[in-house]
Amino acid sequence: APVTATSERSLSSTLWQRGRYAQAESLARQASSSLAADSVDSRVEWIKSISALGNSLASQGRLPEAEPVYRQALALAQANPGPTDPDFPSRLSDLGTIVGMLGRTVEAESLMRRAIELERSNNGSDHPRVATPLGNLGSQLIRQNRFADAEPLLREALAIQRKRLPSPHPRIASTIGNLGVAV
Repeated sequence: APVTATSERSLSSTLWQRGRYAQAESLARQASSSLAADSVDSRVEWIKSISALGNSLASQGRLPEAEPVYRQALALAQANPGPTDPDFPSRLSDLGTIVGMLGRTVEAESLMRRAIELERSNNGSDHPRVATPLGNLGSQLIRQNRFADAEPLLREALAIQRKRLPSPHPRIASTIGNLGVAV
């Protein structure tokens, strides 16, 4: 069952990347259900499948449904393996994005700043994984019309991306677009 569920979760992620969110949601639910009853060895895959379900719901605009799913993944990840898990900061940032879009901006900013702090601690300040929550927080601040606060975050994210990602890269283009709104 764990191998099948892992394959379902992987296919769910692929479908999500291709914009086939309803199909991705279905597979993520199947994987999550299969892995929930399995051994502790499958916990990381279970957390990934729950996160994939949250991504699918969020991409369909179903933010109130996505939030508890993201919270579940975060709670499980915090319990085991914990904040040192390389995906833990991403889960914080994803939840921050959702709660920000739901209008809870103070909570969103706090989650994203914690994600940035953990990414820096886990990977160093110039790692591409640091750029993601920097960009997410910058986008959140733009939605609040806090352009002056967003600009340095987006500039830092862009500097990291230009240094560490191949050019052209869609993340670089996205950050440039957001920076254009902020300045």
